[in-house]
This record gives sequence, structure tokens and C-alpha cells, in this order.
Amino acid sequence: MAPNKRWRKVIGKASIEFLLSSRQDQVINIEGDAFKIGTGAKCEIKFDPIIDADVADFHATLIYQAGKWFIVPQDGAKIWVNEKQVGKYLEVPNGSMLFLGRPMGPGIRVFGQTESTISRRTLAILLSRGAKQGRMVSAAANLVAEEARKDKERFRKTIFKMKKLQTKRSQKLVLALLAVAFLGGAGIIYQYNKLANLRVIAEGIFYQMKSLEIQIAQQQLRGLDASAERSQLAELSKSYDSYLEELDIGRGFRGYEDKLILRMARIFGESELEMPAEFSETVKAYIRKWQSSPRLNESIMRSLQFEYVEPIVKAMFKEGLPPHYYYLALQESDFDTSKVGPRTRIGIAKGMWQFMPATALQYGLKIGPLANVRVTDPRDERHYFEKSTEAAAEYLKRIYSTEAQASGLLVIASYNYGENRVRSLIRSMEENPRERNFWSLMRKFQLPKQTRDYVFYIFSAAVICEDPEYFGFKFSNPLADFLG
Repeated sequence: MAPNKRWRKVIGKASIEFLLSSRQDQVINIEGDAFKIGTGAKCEIKFDPIIDADVADFHATLIYQAGKWFIVPQDGAKIWVNEKQVGKYLEVPNGSMLFLGRPMGPGIRVFGQTESTISRRTLAILLSRGAKQGRMVSAAANLVAEEARKDKERFRKTIFKMKKLQTKRSQKLVLALLAVAFLGGAGIIYQYNKLANLRVIAEGIFYQMKSLEIQIAQQQLRGLDASAERSQLAELSKSYDSYLEELDIGRGFRGYEDKLILRMARIFGESELEMPAEFSETVKAYIRKWQSSPRLNESIMRSLQFEYVEPIVKAMFKEGLPPHYYYLALQESDFDTSKVGPRTRIGIAKGMWQFMPATALQYGLKIGPLANVRVTDPRDERHYFEKSTEAAAEYLKRIYSTEAQASGLLVIASYNYGENRVRSLIRSMEENPRERNFWSLMRKFQLPKQTRDYVFYIFSAAVICEDPEYFGFKFSNPLADFLG
């Protein structure tokens, strides 16, 4: 029933835990009879207006009457209590979760102050029914699934034994055996669901982080301060790491190479939780290609000889990008500033970063008089190492913050000028980090060979250089001195 306005004013006490938002894991205590929820300055339960974009300025009111809490949405504001969408008002039972703007959106949990805050595992279980994104295929969940399979086999054998036991005494023993089997199976199923639901929450936090990274990048491009957003990103990152620790995602990867690949995916801004199974095997195949050629060794040694590493790393750091985009120059030119590409309908690429004329001009590089001739041009700034490196970092940052939606491997695929069709495929994907990322590109489309080679050669080189000696190379990790 609706809260009665004639009721005597009663003071209620509760604790509010923030969920899936900029204030993830924060808890505040409230005492009173009415509290505004939203992003506005006058709201007592306040969300961030930028990060928590699904929350309105004044979204709803949480009121206390007759010993109960009620949620009253502002006109037009969407609210879900657990998995049920609220119409005009709804009682909020103790421990309920409220999601604002969309299911699994920014939210809160309302609970009595005498209770402890919700554990991540409990939250995962409560969220399970509303979580459409749940993909129970994580490495940790797979391990539990294997245990479930074994448990099912033990249960089948128990049934078989029962057929051989006919006496009442034997039947009692059978019932005891069945009870043990059922209890064991229930435990395995609970553990499996628990891990799968933890995965759902971790994925949600990951894509919140990606959205925040895009906002930070766009603010930087506009010359605005993003220090507050960086602090919020750091907090979300800690929360995400704690979920990964609980999931123990690395357990499913037995080999050292697999763990390096998983780590590199994270460095390039891709979700470890959603990495396609075939990705790791493909990377290993490209590692073997590098091992069968002197090219990687010669190129890395060239970059060290001419002291290219530090300026590239600094340029990437300046733009807030991982220094591992250093390996993009490896694939483009083998770190050769005199490199000249083939003639194409949009011009001739030149320099270490293989800029096309139009892109070079857009990022402040002067084009030489021999732009239309396939020769090195000393008056063309695309051949100037420092200027072209700074321009490349700026260009990568723009791709990162716009069409690639903070997916590092989509940045690489987009940089590859030779495949405009791939950029069209990328732009056809919904413009948000959850839908537009390299894993989605792999699942939805057949990658052209040029793009496939381009991305996997760069990624596999980055994996090798994490531990060159392990892969049979004699040089040291060129980025080691800059990674803290």
C-alpha cells in the first residue's frame, strides 16, 4: 500500500551501500524520514553526474513511514527494486537493491545499521536473476564445472549401487549415500553459480572503468582537468582487481605463455574475463612466426641503438596510453624512420609511424615536396622521429577516446590504414565499450588477413618482449626500465 500522509512523522535509521557506481562499496548511514536520491547538489544520497549518467538530477525519494522504507520515483525516472521495475512507489524490504535508470545500473542497497555490509559473493547471488550478461565460461567457473561433472558421475555410480541392494538395511544405507551425493552436488552447484555471478559484477565494473577512461581521454583532448575522474578510476580499478582475485581467473591458464597473454590483454585495455578461447592459441601461432625470423631481434636492437624507446614511452605516457604502443612502430616500419610505403589511392605512407599525408597534416606534420614520390624526403616531417612520434601518440589517443571506445586492440586495428573496411565494421558496432571492443569484433566478423596479421604481430611481439629470454631471444625487455 502507499505510504499514508496522515501517519505521524517517524525517524528511521538505515545504512546505504552504493553499488555498480562511482561510489562502489561506499557506505553511508542515514537518520530521518525522507532522503532525495540523484546527482543534484541537494540530494542526500548523491551520485556522480558524469560517471553515473543514468541517474537523474533528482531521481527519487526514499521515505520512512510506519516502520518501513518506501521508494517514490520522480516523474519519469526509472527504478528497479531487485529485478522489479517500480511504478509510482514501492516498499523497500530490508536488504533490497535499487538500480537507477536501467537494470544493473548505478544503485544502492538499503539495510539496517545493525547489519554488516553486503559481501561481494552475496551481492553476486542476489544479482543473478537480473544479470543477462552472465556468461558462465570463466576459467575459474570451468574448473568448478569439471568438479560438477565428476560429482554427477559419482552420483550415477551411487544409483547403480542402489540397484544391487535389496534389504531394508541396505536401503537405509542407500538413502544415506544419496544424501551425501545430493549435498555434495548442491555445494558444487552453489560454488559454480557464485563464481559465475561474481563474474557478472566484475564485467560490469570493468565496463564502468572503460566508460570513465573515455571521459578522461575526452576531457584531456579538450584541455580540461580530469584529476577527480582519475581518482574514481583508481578506486574502481581496486574494486575490479579484488573481484579478479576472488575469481582467480588465472587458474584456468596452465601455461606461462597463457598468463603473459592474459596480462597483455589487460594492459591493452581488453577484458580478461571475456577473452575468446581461440585468441590465446592464435597469439601463440604468431609468437612462433616471430621465433622463425630475425626480424624482431633486428628491429628491437635498432630501436635500442638509436635510443628510440624512451621518447616513444614518454609520448605515450603524456597521452595517458600504455607504452606498449611502442610495438606498433615495430610492425609499421621496424623502427626505420626512412621507411616509405606503397603507393595507394590516398597517398604514400612515410616515416617510422607510416603517416598518410592527410593524417600527418591533421596532426601538425609538414609534408615534403616529394610526397608523391616513393623516396625518403629529408624535408618531410614524417621522417622526423620526435615530431612524428608525438603526432602518432596524439593520433592514437584520439582513436582510443572516440571510435575504438577505449579498446586498445581496436585502436591498433583502426590505425592500420590499409583496411578501411575494418574501420567501417568498427563504426557499425554500438558506440559503447561493452558492445564495441576487439572481442566483439572477433565474434561478429571475419577479420581480413591484413588486419589479423597487423594486430596479432603487434600483440605477440608485446608478449614476447615481456620475457624475451623465455622465448629464445637474447635482448632484454625494452620497456622494463619504464614500467615501475
